[in-house]
Amino acid sequence: MKNKCILTIGFLMSAISCSLFSSESLHQRNLHLLDFIQDDTPIYNATGEQVPVSKFDNKCIQLYFTATFCGPCKKVSAMIQKHHQSYSTQYEVIVLSWDSDDKLTEYMSKKPHWHYVKYDVKLVQQLNRKAHHLGRTAIPTYINFDINGNYYD
Repeated sequence: MKNKCILTIGFLMSAISCSLFSSESLHQRNLHLLDFIQDDTPIYNATGEQVPVSKFDNKCIQLYFTATFCGPCKKVSAMIQKHHQSYSTQYEVIVLSWDSDDKLTEYMSKKPHWHYVKYDVKLVQQLNRKAHHLGRTAIPTYINFDINGNYYD
């Protein structure tokens, strides 16, 4: 009975999400990278050094929402890392993690060409609200932006 109830709730949540975020409405949104990452948001490389936002000029950006405690995130991270190794000159990965301090440092040390935004409760809440507008309601997820900073699927 418990599994049936969970399945029913999951189906209802999915139906609500689909009706609120139809593919047509998603494509009509004119979102920009600056809607997620402001010019003054500190971004760090895998070794913890702050990098200027200008480093990302003329590059596609993939914002990747993840956490070390998330099992599916580990598989998606491996896929993104493999893809990024082949195409690292064409796009940059910026990690937005639910982890902080030592866990985030350890996670990033294994992804030497990725960047991250340090965990901040207010920032994470703000970014999650914006991601939800795109129908992204769970981790792992990623949001892509072209070289002009415009959102695309």
